[in-house]
Amino acid sequence: QVCWIGSKGEGVVVYDTEQQKRYHLRYNKNNPQSISNNSIKTIYRDRTGVVLIGTGDGLNKFNPYKNLFVHYQQEERENSLISNVLTGFCEDNKGNIWISTFQGVSKMDKHGVFQNYGKVKIKDKTISFQNIRDISKDRNGNLWFSRKDGLYQLDFKDNQFHFYPLIYQDYTGADLLSTFVDNRNHVWAGTY
Repeated sequence: QVCWIGSKGEGVVVYDTEQQKRYHLRYNKNNPQSISNNSIKTIYRDRTGVVLIGTGDGLNKFNPYKNLFVHYQQEERENSLISNVLTGFCEDNKGNIWISTFQGVSKMDKHGVFQNYGKVKIKDKTISFQNIRDISKDRNGNLWFSRKDGLYQLDFKDNQFHFYPLIYQDYTGADLLSTFVDNRNHVWAGTY
C-alpha cells in the first residue's frame, strides 16, 4: 500500500508501507515533467490509478506507472482549468474529475478538456459559484460542494444544483471547509 502525503512547501512524500520506503516528488526547474509546485493543496487517486495533485500552481496528473507528470493550468482559452489554486477533487460515475477552486469548479473529462462552473443556476436565480472548498459524491452519484454559506448539491437525475444553507446557531463566523459522505449516505460538513 502507498500513502501520498502533501506538504506546504516540500512537495509530495510517497510512502510505500510494505517496503517501508519513501521518496519525494518535488518541483525541479530543470525537469518540465516534475511537479509544477511544492505547495500541495489536495491529492486524489482516480479509479484508473492516476494520482491528481492540486497545487498552488495548477493540476498535476501523475502517472505512477510511467513516473511522469502532465500539467494543467489556467490559460486564456475557454476549455482550460478555471483557477490554478485547487482545493479538492471528486470523480463522478462517468469518470469525469470535478475540481474545486476559489474561482469556481472545473469538470475535466478523460481527454483533459475542461468545462467550468463560475456561476450556477439555483431554481431561477444565477449565482456566483466561487470559493468552493471541497467536493464529495454520495451513493446516488450526486456531488456535494462545500462553500462558506452552505452545501450545494448537483443532482444528476435532473441535472440541477440545489442549495442547503449553513445554519450557524453557535458557529458564528464558521466556514464550511470539507464534506464527507458516510456509508449510510449521510452528508457531513466540516467547519473551522
